Amino acid sequence: YLIMDMPPGTGDIQLTLTQKLDIDAAVIVTTPQELSFVDVERGVEMFDTVEVPCVAVVENMAYLERESEDDSGESDGDGTNAGAVLGL
Repeated sequence: YLIMDMPPGTGDIQLTLTQKLDIDAAVIVTTPQELSFVDVERGVEMFDTVEVPCVAVVENMAYLERESEDDSGESDGDGTNAGAVLGL
């Protein structure tokens, strides 16, 4: 397995790597913010364009600030449901 950590976006580097390498599948990592979901959508669309299947969306909870002690810690962002929304 080769795991590549790429910055958000669908720039020339991401497109070139997906076209030059024989990639079996992609896993998209996101954060709980709504803005991150926009990057997830663009990434999935890019992988669809180059015929690389996206098999999962993982939400990185490494930096989630809770509003209060009563907060359950569950995400309010779109990352939680991104896989379902995108059909993954």
